Amino acid sequence: MTGGCMRGPVDPTPFGPHLLIGDEAALPSLAWRLETLPRHTTAIVVAEVATPDDRPALTGPDNLSVHWVYRDTRWATRALNDVLKGLFLPQNRLQAWISCGREQCRLIRDQLIDDHGVQPRHIFVSAF
Repeated sequence: MTGGCMRGPVDPTPFGPHLLIGDEAALPSLAWRLETLPRHTTAIVVAEVATPDDRPALTGPDNLSVHWVYRDTRWATRALNDVLKGLFLPQNRLQAWISCGREQCRLIRDQLIDDHGVQPRHIFVSAF
């Protein structure tokens, strides 16, 4: 199923845990994806914004975990892929969606495959 020109393919069926990763440019699409997931789905979000004031309210499945990354150096941030190093990601058919800069997407995709055992066919990348 396609969610629109900026949303890309999404599988609305219960697949397993969903991992959504993106920067502030991806937040509208990320928020839409969360809203389309079934209530019983597990969703993990890793999102980058400039400051805590830039965090939008995100709603989604009952089992939603959001990890914010701040670019503003006053907030001692880490890059998106650095946050993944500290996360426990379920191995049971994890489906990942990544939307950010091209180099960052590549690093995150490689990390998901190499360090977390995510199958490449279960990763959707929208790089810009």
